[in-house]
Amino acid sequence: MKPARFFLFPCVALVGLSSCGVQSNGSQANLKLPASWKNAGGFPVASPDRDLSRWWGRFNDPTLNRVISISLESSPDIKTATARVREARANRDAAFSSLFPNLTGGASTSSRRNHTENNGTVSSNSYSAGLDASWEVDLFGKNRSGVETAAANLGAAGENLHSVHAALAAEVATVYTTLRT
Repeated sequence: MKPARFFLFPCVALVGLSSCGVQSNGSQANLKLPASWKNAGGFPVASPDRDLSRWWGRFNDPTLNRVISISLESSPDIKTATARVREARANRDAAFSSLFPNLTGGASTSSRRNHTENNGTVSSNSYSAGLDASWEVDLFGKNRSGVETAAANLGAAGENLHSVHAALAAEVATVYTTLRT
């Protein structure tokens, strides 16, 4: 029995310690991309500096502008995507708060009045207050990883909102131009 115990403990310790090193630092593999793509001539280069959020304004059609604006303001998909951005922001803030100490306080009071047989009254007042402090030390990076994950989810929710915005505007513009022709 003793040899099995001496063999089992190192195996369990090895598995336990190996689980501590699972955290990724978020780096991505460096991929070598070709200098130019085949058949890439004639396409404009994408630039994150260009604001394409109101691309339909280039048509100079006030009716199209108004129809798309009304659609974007009243769309349940836009409202849902906006709510998901707010939810992701709240989750990120909650994850960020896990990096700091947690303070919890409370106070209470009670008053008691008892009547005795001798027509006397006995009163007592009780007051109490408490303060609790706790802090989870981020020894293996769990909380920091949670913050990074929540921040990535917030970015994804924001990009999803932009995608829904662009898709709805494109669909409305397509229907509008189809009806006009």
